[in-house]
Amino acid sequence: MPFKRFSPLFLVLLLVSCIACFSHVDAQTVSATQMQMPETIDGAANPELIPDDLALSVWLLAVGETSSSSADVLLRMQAKLAAVALLPNDHLILARAVTSFADKRESFRVREGSLAQASTIDGQQQRQQLAADRQALYLETKKLITTTLSEQGQQSFKRHLLRIKQHMRVGQGPRM
Repeated sequence: MPFKRFSPLFLVLLLVSCIACFSHVDAQTVSATQMQMPETIDGAANPELIPDDLALSVWLLAVGETSSSSADVLLRMQAKLAAVALLPNDHLILARAVTSFADKRESFRVREGSLAQASTIDGQQQRQQLAADRQALYLETKKLITTTLSEQGQQSFKRHLLRIKQHMRVGQGPRM
């Protein structure tokens, strides 16, 4: 069964979404980081400069499918997970973590839809809470993956994230 290739526009939007999820640092940190980092990081040349959390978030968004997805979609997800080269038990753990992530992410999309029309202060507070919940979901999923995989599974996953980083190009966001 051929894999669906993602369009370049989708990948750019995905990357922008991930960067927005991790944009919770203060202005001083951003200024110091921007002075040290190049305009664009090419993962093929310098994968170590791409944060693990960013690579993980891009991977989760690209691979994760909800538990209510069709059988074909879930099979594609399983094929993508097979690229991590895990033992069967670790593969099952990772599949559950990724599916749980996607299910919770979908509930956030529903919340986002209900907040789209809210322009009140309460709506702004709810959007801030949603952003915090989204960040907490990434951290929760990362912790679940790193604490439940076997030692061998963790090493395989780290190698896979390195391969993901080698295919990324990351640009700085807007200057503050």
